[in-house]
Amino acid sequence: MYVVLGAVVVASGLPVVSVVVPAEPFLFAAILFVTDDGRSLAALLAVTVVSSVASDVLSYGLGRRFGAQLLQIRGLRRTRPTAMKAARSVRRRGTASALMIQRWVPPGRGFVPVTIGAIGLPFLRFAGFATAAAMLWAVILVCAVHYGGSRVVLALPVVITVVLVVDVARRTRTRGTPR
Repeated sequence: MYVVLGAVVVASGLPVVSVVVPAEPFLFAAILFVTDDGRSLAALLAVTVVSSVASDVLSYGLGRRFGAQLLQIRGLRRTRPTAMKAARSVRRRGTASALMIQRWVPPGRGFVPVTIGAIGLPFLRFAGFATAAAMLWAVILVCAVHYGGSRVVLALPVVITVVLVVDVARRTRTRGTPR
């Protein structure tokens, strides 16, 4: 079970694959099947954190190695303005914030590390932020679902959506006010 879960979590953090392979449903199922044995929960947390960091590091490496060339691919040229906007957003918001947010947004999860790799952020700095984001995500998700049960599984997407909508509304309102 842990190997499959680890593979799914890694896949869910890779660009493009993250759009079709969300880790959360598999993680929720694994958490609900884990017994109350503390070792099983600790192993599940460890697998989730290590797999999350591994996927971020792989995505970062792809961006570092192929970032500029990816934008030259014929079919991806139209995405250049979006990629540049994403890079500006990462620079403006900061790497730590971008990595924390991307952990909670499954479809975009693989794209933030690629962008960070492409803009050339030093690896050790990236790895520290990625590890912190993965640990926070895993601990909150695993513990909330393990101790809260299926009610949390149903409520968590709603809570995340509300937080993201409030953040977008706040940023939109802030942009519209004169300074």
